[in-house]
Amino acid sequence: MRLTQVSAIALTLVFSFLPVHLPGWSSSVAIAEGKPPKIDRRERAMLLISKAEWVYSARFPEASLPLYEQGFRLLQEVGDRTQEADVLMELANRIRFGGRLQAALPYYQRVLALHQKGIVVAAPQRLPHQGKASAIAIGEIYQASGQFDQALSAYEQALAFKHEIEGEWTDANIVTKMGIVHHLAGRPERAIAAYQQAQSLYRRTGDNLPGVFFQKTKLLNRVGLVHQSQGQPKLALAAYQQGLAALKNKRGEPERIVDRVLTLENIRDLYQAQGEKAQVAAYTQQAKEALSEPLPALDVGGTDHFRIAEVLATIGSFYLEAGQLKRAKHYYDRAVAIARESPFTPAEDNILSRIRTDYRQLGRLEQTLSVQQRQMEISRPKGQSINIASSLQFLGETYQQLQQWQPALSAYQQALSTLQPSQKSNHEPLTIALLRFRIGTVYQAQGQPEQALTAYQQALALYQEFRFPEGQVQVLQQIGKLYEAQGKVELAQQHYQQAETLLNQLLSFFQT
Repeated sequence: MRLTQVSAIALTLVFSFLPVHLPGWSSSVAIAEGKPPKIDRRERAMLLISKAEWVYSARFPEASLPLYEQGFRLLQEVGDRTQEADVLMELANRIRFGGRLQAALPYYQRVLALHQKGIVVAAPQRLPHQGKASAIAIGEIYQASGQFDQALSAYEQALAFKHEIEGEWTDANIVTKMGIVHHLAGRPERAIAAYQQAQSLYRRTGDNLPGVFFQKTKLLNRVGLVHQSQGQPKLALAAYQQGLAALKNKRGEPERIVDRVLTLENIRDLYQAQGEKAQVAAYTQQAKEALSEPLPALDVGGTDHFRIAEVLATIGSFYLEAGQLKRAKHYYDRAVAIARESPFTPAEDNILSRIRTDYRQLGRLEQTLSVQQRQMEISRPKGQSINIASSLQFLGETYQQLQQWQPALSAYQQALSTLQPSQKSNHEPLTIALLRFRIGTVYQAQGQPEQALTAYQQALALYQEFRFPEGQVQVLQQIGKLYEAQGKVELAQQHYQQAETLLNQLLSFFQT
């Protein structure tokens, strides 16, 4: 059987490393024992989607997608397009926040189309408006990839949706994003015009909604940054000072500290560019004092170090959204350095996790990688073997996404050596099988078929031992690819046939 005939189905069911007591495992055993349930089409659709979500959690997202599609087709047949849109949106978010922005794009577009065609109508009380949110996500993905005209088009589509609760506040946020795009595209006049439109929308919302006031002060900083980049220091300073004046009556709120430090340091940088040392020193001191401003209650750990780190990381996020990577990194680095001094032990790792998420959701994999590497350094000496192995596997997957084969191989092998001495828990053997499979894919990508085959066979043996058919199907499929690439047609056909036979048993579970 040819690869193209198998692949669409073969990828629907794949392994996981979850414990045997979880639903995914028990359904796999039921499949293997030939005990399909009697269920209607909608229940079958939700079972397919539940299985797909579980498979996705096995860190092989592509393998879950055809299973999702079968679930979507069944939902379409029973006319539950709202549920289809909900699952599409959840899937798109999972893919995007895994750092695979372009892969998420088609799913957001499908959600948007369902709303634009009136097939799905958002409930008035539901927040956020799903059609609006999908269009915003599309715009953000295009913006992150430098496709500025497409980003603006998506944001315009988001503005076309009206919602009685979100209203002008959300529209102001969207128009602000359009201003950022114009600034990145080298169109400062249009950026300023967009920011002015956003200011008008914010004024109409008042300050009652949470966060609106501070969005307005951040917007003034964006206006100042555009003027500053255009060599207009007086206009920049006016915008910054307007923001500072507005913040005077907002004491005791964490977001006020963020905005004060952001604004004061922007003014400092403005004076630094003009060589006014006295003003630089004055605003540096004011920013330092703002960072130390007391709050009525402190969150995690109750430490000033962690609070200050959170403030700096939030400013880093502000600049990352604006596409200013160097400036974002400056604040992120300061945040990590402060968190490292905290008596709250997890502070540094918590800040790093936040930064990693910021980078990954914008598809900045190289920056994500550097954060992951630091997290490994601080967690490895005190972590449990399964947690260390999991972190190493995440690291390997990021290397693999970047096509850095040798570091990926090293990370997977380290994860394997971390687990093999104990194998205490129920799920560790399946984790080992997954790692061996990953090692095989790296060897195959490097043109080392013998090593790849050995790794695949080791993975297959574990899946067979633990009666895990999804894993067997995936490995058999991959071995077939390997042999086909070598021109060993008969061996390839044998493995494709084995995969097909097992697939027929698996799929009967969902077709009854």
